[in-house]
Amino acid sequence: MNMPVTSRPTDDTTLMIRRVYDVDAATLFCALTDPEALKEWFGPGAAKVQHASGDLRVGGKWAIEMISDNCEEHNISGEYVEIDAPRKVVFTWAWRSTPDRVSQVTYALSPAGEGGTTLILTHERLHNAEIRDKHVYGWNGSLDKLAPWLSR
Repeated sequence: MNMPVTSRPTDDTTLMIRRVYDVDAATLFCALTDPEALKEWFGPGAAKVQHASGDLRVGGKWAIEMISDNCEEHNISGEYVEIDAPRKVVFTWAWRSTPDRVSQVTYALSPAGEGGTTLILTHERLHNAEIRDKHVYGWNGSLDKLAPWLSR
């Protein structure tokens, strides 16, 4: 796996992370969208997913409830906007604590030689630079846990 490449556009509301995984696109797509898989790797640091659900179809809902390492509960949910398996999925993202701040996440997957897959994660429409930076931490922490989970 390559190291993450994170960019922070000047608008302060978008982050982009690029990772390469040593699995095919179908396997990576499943890991990113299957609720049972998300329970195994999603969340930064010692965060643990307590519940994950998803109805993987345009208009379908998804939700994740997790407990952070300091025992705080975090609830995120949204709706699938676009699905082109195994190449792309777009969904809305809102925290229960700030339901009026709906952002959008895109997973774009493409071949990366020798059977690997490049993931470009874009999270846009974030509230401000501080919130963007918190999401950079959260996404990188989650994606750090995804690589070893995929190689198990």
